[in-house]
Amino acid sequence: MSKSSPLRIAFLDVGHGDTIIISIIEDGIKRAIIIDCNDAIKTKDYISDNEIQVVDYILITHLHQDHYKGINMLIDSLMKKGVEIKNVCWEKDKYLR
Repeated sequence: MSKSSPLRIAFLDVGHGDTIIISIIEDGIKRAIIIDCNDAIKTKDYISDNEIQVVDYILITHLHQDHYKGINMLIDSLMKKGVEIKNVCWEKDKYLR
């Protein structure tokens, strides 16, 4: 009998690009890392459908609009649903530091 891995990697088709969500269950808590976000609704729906409770990182790989366009809407909607967001990392941070 084989066990399924607690690690999942999802590639969401968001039109012109992808959103990647890496998720794991750790100590009974469903956690995720989100890489890029063009479509906030599809990304939020995936997080909700999979009952993810904590987003440890949202990573924006580079500042092309198709990689970050939905980020603000995503963060707002996840926070309203009670999902904890720990870190948001994107290249603009370099310029602000």
